[in-house]
Amino acid sequence: VTGLLMYNYVRYPIGMNWITAKLFIVFFIFLPMEMIDYWLSHFGGNKTKVKKLGDDQKLEIAIQRHWRFFEITTPIIVIFVPTVIYLAIVKPF
Repeated sequence: VTGLLMYNYVRYPIGMNWITAKLFIVFFIFLPMEMIDYWLSHFGGNKTKVKKLGDDQKLEIAIQRHWRFFEITTPIIVIFVPTVIYLAIVKPF
């Protein structure tokens, strides 16, 4: 949100590659990851709901699916969070 506000109010031209790269990372990497995590936590993989149903096999599958999501996304976060911070501070290009 703050990136969009900065883009809107400061009027950085979209041709500035650092802000384009930063917004690309946020919208095409972080936002989809957040949407999937939200879905796994509250809808399709809601472990509390599955636990109340008493289906231990479905609960184990939901836990494993969410854990696998964390295993996949953690290296992505470790790489791209510092990249976004670097782009915002240094503005290398």
